[in-house]
Amino acid sequence: MRKCIRETDFLHDSKEGIIGVNLGWDFVAEHENGIDGIKRDFGLGLEKSLGFEKRRNTQVPGNLTFIDEGSAALFSGGYLDYDSIRSLLKNDLKLTTRVMTRINPARLTSVDKKLDITAAWDWDSFGVAVSQEHHGVLKNIYDAILNKNAIIMLGGSSGPFSNHGLLLIDYAKINQEERDSFAEKERAYIEEQNKFREMEKQSRVFDLLKDKQKGFYYLQIDRLDDKGIPMWWLNPREQLRYNAGWYTTEQLKQWAEDKGPVIKKSN
Repeated sequence: MRKCIRETDFLHDSKEGIIGVNLGWDFVAEHENGIDGIKRDFGLGLEKSLGFEKRRNTQVPGNLTFIDEGSAALFSGGYLDYDSIRSLLKNDLKLTTRVMTRINPARLTSVDKKLDITAAWDWDSFGVAVSQEHHGVLKNIYDAILNKNAIIMLGGSSGPFSNHGLLLIDYAKINQEERDSFAEKERAYIEEQNKFREMEKQSRVFDLLKDKQKGFYYLQIDRLDDKGIPMWWLNPREQLRYNAGWYTTEQLKQWAEDKGPVIKKSN
């Protein structure tokens, strides 16, 4: 389970207020390998449906743990026991963090910065802690999970759920118009992804990189640029030698020949 640095926050709706939490994300393999274990544990996507309905939990894991002691925390993961959860709260999911502040040119000091939310997750586990002010938000999500009425999903591509992190949402707080809209967007997304997978296949990039022994944690066409050119997101292995980033098919073929912008310039 890896702590999230980017976009960890509460999810707001103009009418309902806070409807859920975004556990955030970071540029690490744990956040790029999907959430298949979480889907399994919570029974997500078992029905042939689209949108939020596809992401509602149909199971409650036996290891789901909620702690409410003023501030609150919610955890799920097969390898998590109470002692390891306490360790995570103490060491990784503290609601304060040390921030270095320059007092004068000759001296640095550290101060405590209070946090309202902090989180970590990987493919089969998650943990999130919130301050006392927001403990009711997490309790509501916990109750929604127990009632098999929680949405657990990775962020989408548009709308209020557009962040890239792991989202926990109370399904009851999403209006019907938003539910219908999200289902329609998913239909369009599936069509787009099918087109991207076909582009990947025709490019033969995967075969080429395998033949040249170029490894990666993640490589996929995720968008088209403004000229309609397919853009791949690459998170390579051997990151002392190679740059992560957006690349065209031609640039990835250059990488296979140890050329182009993927190769880090020597200092």
